[in-house]
Amino acid sequence: MPKLKAIEKGIAIRKTRRLPAAGEVLVKLGDAVKEDAIIARGHVRNPEIIEVRVDQKLGVDPFNLSGYMLKKKGDAVKKDEVIAIRRSFFGQSTKVCRSPLDGVVEAFSESSGKVLIRGDPLPIEVKAHVPGKVTELFPGEGAVVECRGSLARGAIGIGGETHGHLEVLVDNPDEVLTNGLIN
Repeated sequence: MPKLKAIEKGIAIRKTRRLPAAGEVLVKLGDAVKEDAIIARGHVRNPEIIEVRVDQKLGVDPFNLSGYMLKKKGDAVKKDEVIAIRRSFFGQSTKVCRSPLDGVVEAFSESSGKVLIRGDPLPIEVKAHVPGKVTELFPGEGAVVECRGSLARGAIGIGGETHGHLEVLVDNPDEVLTNGLIN
């Protein structure tokens, strides 16, 4: 089995840049892009979901809750918007339940008195991360960017993808890298 080189110079680099969900592709076939160019953008499902005990906030039996609800499953809501209301004593006493966030009513349980509200979808962008040319498109998903360059292989990566410049600060692998060499 051939040994992999830590750095390969002058090779063709082909980066597939795709959204995790359907969205809008912002580049065209043949476009020249820089490393910070946005290839595609869209929205992904928000993992934030909040349970609201509407029956407790209104002081009603969960099985009677549907008569107090102003919103139903699938309805969009804004933060602090009233989702349920209870009026008593000929309108003299009013209790309301408000949405804790912008989102959508995902579920409503009459047996438990709970409403689940999922946050609005989150925006996402996919960047090129390499300068090059768009050689292939994936409608609604992204594109392939190709360039020539050097490929540095590493054993660990922390954080997400990014771009920048690498500098060689020592002449050989046995040389000690000191603070004085880093500017």
